Amino acid sequence: MRATSVVSEGFYRHPRSGGRRTTRWGGFTRWDEDHCGADDDTFIYVRPATLAKVTFTQETAEPIPVVVKQHRLEHRRTRVDCITEDEDADQISWWAYAQTAWQDTFGSASRLQLMLNLTLTDARSRRGSYALSFCSVCSVVFVCVVMMSILSSLAVVGLRLAEASNGPVDLVLTPGGASAGGASLNYTRVAQRLATQSTAYQLHSYRVELQASATAASNCTFPSGSVDSLWYAPDARLGDGRRSPCAPRPSAATTTAAAQEGNTSTSRGSGTGSGDATQVCRLCQETCLSDYCFGNKEKVRIAVVEPSTEPAIQVGGASTAAQAMRRLPSGSVAVSASLQAALKVAVGDTIVARAEIESRLRHVIQQLEHPELTNPTVLFTLRVGLVLDDALYPGVEDNLFVLLPPIHFSSMVADALAPSVSGPDRERMRRVRPADCATSIVLQMPEEQRMRVYLASRFRDVRAGVQEWGTTVATSLGANQVTLSTPLLRFLKTMEYFTSFVGLIIWIVVLALSLLSVILIYTLLSIGIETKTYELGVQRMLGFTRMHLVMLVVTNTYFFTVPAWLTGLVLGQLGYWIARGTILELAAIPLNPFVSLAAVGCATLVGLAVPLIAAALPIYNLLSMALPDALDTSRSRATGVVYTIQRGQSREADLVIVSVGFLAALGGMCLYLFFPQSLLSMNLPLLFSILFGVLLGMLWGLMLLATNLQRVLETAVLWVFLFWETAPVRTMVQKSLAVHRRRNRQTTLMYSLSVGFVVFITVAFQIQVRTLEYSTLRMRGADITVYLPRGGRPTLVPTPLFALAPTRGSDGVEYAYEPTPPRASSVLAAKGEGVMLYLEDLTQLEHDLVAALGTAVVTGFAFRMHNIGSSSVWPVGGVRMRTLGFTKSFAPSVNPISPNLYDVVDSRFVIVNKYDDNVGRYGLGAALYSSEGLHKAIVATTTNRVFALQNSSNPFVFLTTVSAFSRGVNNSTAALQPPTQRTIASAGAAMAVMDSSAVFLMTKFPNNMGEVLVSVPAAVRQSGVPYLSCNVLGVNALFLRVRSPEDYGAVKGFLRRWLSARKLSHSVADLTSSLADVRQVSSIFNIFFFITQLTIMLICLFSLVSSMSANVLESSKEIGVLLCLGMSRTHVYRVYVWEAFVLVVASGSLGVLVGTATAATMLMQSALFNQIYVPFPFPYIQLALIVTMGVVSALTASVSPVRYLLKLPSITHILRRVV
Repeated sequence: MRATSVVSEGFYRHPRSGGRRTTRWGGFTRWDEDHCGADDDTFIYVRPATLAKVTFTQETAEPIPVVVKQHRLEHRRTRVDCITEDEDADQISWWAYAQTAWQDTFGSASRLQLMLNLTLTDARSRRGSYALSFCSVCSVVFVCVVMMSILSSLAVVGLRLAEASNGPVDLVLTPGGASAGGASLNYTRVAQRLATQSTAYQLHSYRVELQASATAASNCTFPSGSVDSLWYAPDARLGDGRRSPCAPRPSAATTTAAAQEGNTSTSRGSGTGSGDATQVCRLCQETCLSDYCFGNKEKVRIAVVEPSTEPAIQVGGASTAAQAMRRLPSGSVAVSASLQAALKVAVGDTIVARAEIESRLRHVIQQLEHPELTNPTVLFTLRVGLVLDDALYPGVEDNLFVLLPPIHFSSMVADALAPSVSGPDRERMRRVRPADCATSIVLQMPEEQRMRVYLASRFRDVRAGVQEWGTTVATSLGANQVTLSTPLLRFLKTMEYFTSFVGLIIWIVVLALSLLSVILIYTLLSIGIETKTYELGVQRMLGFTRMHLVMLVVTNTYFFTVPAWLTGLVLGQLGYWIARGTILELAAIPLNPFVSLAAVGCATLVGLAVPLIAAALPIYNLLSMALPDALDTSRSRATGVVYTIQRGQSREADLVIVSVGFLAALGGMCLYLFFPQSLLSMNLPLLFSILFGVLLGMLWGLMLLATNLQRVLETAVLWVFLFWETAPVRTMVQKSLAVHRRRNRQTTLMYSLSVGFVVFITVAFQIQVRTLEYSTLRMRGADITVYLPRGGRPTLVPTPLFALAPTRGSDGVEYAYEPTPPRASSVLAAKGEGVMLYLEDLTQLEHDLVAALGTAVVTGFAFRMHNIGSSSVWPVGGVRMRTLGFTKSFAPSVNPISPNLYDVVDSRFVIVNKYDDNVGRYGLGAALYSSEGLHKAIVATTTNRVFALQNSSNPFVFLTTVSAFSRGVNNSTAALQPPTQRTIASAGAAMAVMDSSAVFLMTKFPNNMGEVLVSVPAAVRQSGVPYLSCNVLGVNALFLRVRSPEDYGAVKGFLRRWLSARKLSHSVADLTSSLADVRQVSSIFNIFFFITQLTIMLICLFSLVSSMSANVLESSKEIGVLLCLGMSRTHVYRVYVWEAFVLVVASGSLGVLVGTATAATMLMQSALFNQIYVPFPFPYIQLALIVTMGVVSALTASVSPVRYLLKLPSITHILRRVV
């Protein structure tokens, strides 16, 4: 028997048993295969050789000569259909298979060139698919580079913000410990000690800071033409018939001589001989500045700094500001731009400033001849020589500061001393070195070490680095001699929560984009393989092996991946420059000019690994496709129904179920172990990662659950939006959605997941930003808030020693100080000048405010008093609140409020749980001033629940501890010491119960009992002090509702001037400045989220375009049939446009629902943490964006492929088109 056959390479089977051997033929390594028959006892031995004839011999028959014609193509064909998978499954080890695959794939350069040629041909024929894949990978790399670079710069941003608030100062030394009573440090000694340390401790400087009250000299009148006249008491204060403050008073022994010589001294500093007349001048103890100066007075900080070493004004001699300060002449100073604007002065003008030096320069005063007779008040005459930017010396209230070099400071202080100070003491003062009396010493790390420490990813690592560096300083100087403070660490601690949150969001965004890119590239590759099924089948017939197909797919994948990765890196650098410029413009924070290496590495990993992961499933689907199905072109590729038959007794494990179960168990174990650890160690990054991981898992689970409703939502969207459409078109849309359900499921999952993720991340960030805003708004309460200090216990101030006896100057002038006026007019409350702001002062303030600004600027004015239990009212020691049975008690903060408080403060934070009838009749605050309100209070929901108060008639008890006092009062503080204490009880009830309140802490959560609000008369009653007047309660804060933010500056300026004139310490804040940082950060990240949303929507658009293109091209036969049945081309367009529209809107609605549900869960969690009720920020913008993208995506994705088919020459071409 003789036969001739064409046998391709690879048509060789190995025996079931026995040895195996490999031969090399035509440059290919293969296994010798010996069986392809129907009977098990029939063996065919193949002995390949270089001859053209091979003899096939059966053991039970005679030899059969067979003529073998070797195929020209050197690639083996896929195994023939008679070979089952079980026969060649477990005979080859994985190592041998890998070696064979490597040899088949990379064994020949011509083979690689063939793959590249095929890939290039495919790219030219499918430009749109390659463009979508290219844009997808490029987008992911671009976003990864920009976001990771910004993430790596978050530490730099935090450091720059900290330096903007506190200056580039790492460590501040002040007197402390055993030297806590000292007022200054000897910088010279400290520098000598630090000189023995390493170079890490050689960047340091000193400061001498004084608090002063300053005004422009143009606002003052000088009786004698000089600034010294501001010391002399005016005539009006001496009374009728009294002499002028500096009138000459000749002595009896020298009257004649003085008259003969005519040399009577008439002014300070004039020469007087022996026996001259004596001139008497009466001085004010703290200058008479308020009697001669009537303009604006500002609280300023006068600071002596060394320009060449001060970190706040750019360390080093190359600084422009430092050079300008060193060139200032004696008497000239540098002022801030804010102070220049507040005092309305220019360069060359004069500023008069009054300061007290005893508390700061006590060491210097003690070096004088008679320190106890030296007036510690000085009156500076400062000439404006330079105007500095406010940012050059941060950390000063309202940026009102004066800087002067140390070379002129001693002379300026000597000239500013009171006229009563003697000449020798002035000379001693001139010889004082400012470095020997530094009020603080500042240190800075070297730049390299500083960046290494502060740019650590975790705050505890930053703190450990600063502590390690600062410990050496404390050890070398003596830890019990100084107090060390780290202002930058304090600021970074406040940013730890926000920085961790933002970093986690960026990581999640990168992860989400990578996941979406995997889905998109998987979709594109799957569609590409499905559209080339016939072509790949022909290639398999020509001898392509499995590894050749894998190599072809991988080459296709990296054909667009590598250029997209390179382009993404370049565009990422450009995008980072744009983001850097935006941040620099909005926040004045300079970032590094180039992207970080970590960002490049992450982008490389994502850009090159994501396509390989996405290609895994398409390769598996390609290899599992039967060759007859691939070559069958008579049937449509669209399959509406798929049957899966599984053997019931199969012993194979389901890898998917096993993997999901293992990952779920591993995740639960990690959650069980690491969640308590993060809480105990306060590891916020780990805690946030766990919480966000749980939320993302919830998001994924809800998304899988919601996909079961996809068909229902598609039907609902179809009838809601297309009710007007004709029935045939609507029916065809329904059937098309059903047929393409498998492929559309990928697009649905991608759209819903991406939209849900965008909604969740956006809403989560808005929740955090609004929480920060609402916490600030709730704390401030009104447009402008004025905080006033708490008054201390009353003391009778004695006249200081320097004012008890007249002194004679070197010029013969006799100086006498005015006595100290009485400050304590009442034993019960120190009602007097400069102690606190009282009720009677509020009337004057309101009158002056209206007179200065008019009635339309300030539309509301309210106040709160000091807590009566905080020692602000003597002799009240404390107040406790108890139930009638004394089973529950706590020490509340009892705050008297004005009747109109809740008419002025922000009503968004006022949530009343229940209230008395009087509240509905009079209002929340005014009800406390009704006849019943005298015995009632407003309490928090937690207090109401703990005390079990059912209604407003259930009473509780206030227990006030009062110090027993003596009726006798003398000029000693000993008589005011409380020898005994007593407790006074007063009944109370709840006027209203609040869940939340502006200004005050009212909560329904059990971790805080909240505050108690009462009326002013009720507070006086609860104090337990008989005959106590309401006018002795000090005002704690003022709340003003202003017409518009443009009026904030005028109102704040008036309040500062009014309070400064009455010597009241104060702090004025408005909402614009308080929310400036939060809104600045919000604006920056809004840009970030907009770019992220746009990128994600573009990726989804790419997926929709590819899916719809495949749907339309696969349905070419159906479209041809519809056209044959008479459907117009317009109707065909509408069918597939509406299919895409329904698909996008339905999946987008699913994503919005799931993302909103997950974000609402996070909102409830945030309310538990922060105890702030933030309204849910529903994503209206995202919803509108989804609908808009649905219309645009439907048109973009459907029109082009339908137009391609309809432009074919005839319906026959459409029907015969091969996919």
